[in-house]
Amino acid sequence: MEKKGLSLMPFFVLILFVGLGVSLMFVYYSILDIQRELEIARVNLDEDLQERYNLISGLMVTMNNEINFQINQEGKILDLSVLYDDKGKRIYDIVKGDIEDIVKNEKGVFNKENIYKMENIEGGFLLFTQFLKDNLNVDVENFSDFKRLREVDEKIALSGGEYNEIASNFNKKISSFPNNLVAFFSGIKGVPLYNLNRGY
Repeated sequence: MEKKGLSLMPFFVLILFVGLGVSLMFVYYSILDIQRELEIARVNLDEDLQERYNLISGLMVTMNNEINFQINQEGKILDLSVLYDDKGKRIYDIVKGDIEDIVKNEKGVFNKENIYKMENIEGGFLLFTQFLKDNLNVDVENFSDFKRLREVDEKIALSGGEYNEIASNFNKKISSFPNNLVAFFSGIKGVPLYNLNRGY
């Protein structure tokens, strides 16, 4: 009887490992499912963000032309120091360069490498809008592209909100057991949330 029991032990161990393997595969594919949803949401957010940064790029040109017109045609003397960084480089050029880098990034607009540049772009854009209002009494909301920017911001609030919801679920999923083990050995990592707070 003992010999028979011992001979069945490898069979039970095999069944146990097969069951464990199937369970882990199920976990892995469930992670991939939500990862696919996340990728679709990220692409949608990327498209809206790219339109947004293209609009900002166009507005920066318009605002820069407005400043140059006021100086050259109207003969106004303006303190442009706020429009330069501490190295003497124009904020306009920095913003334009960052926008070009971002929209050409193969990983998309919203990724970890671009977050700092995105903040620079929005910070520089805010300086320009505030400068026009304070020094030239120019209301940027009268620009047609600025109105379109408001509409795109509303789209981003929706696409960004959807992305954040899926990203939050994804991050929670891969941080709980046994998903965290599967994610670790599969090289799957958490993703950052998109900051929906706009400064203008």
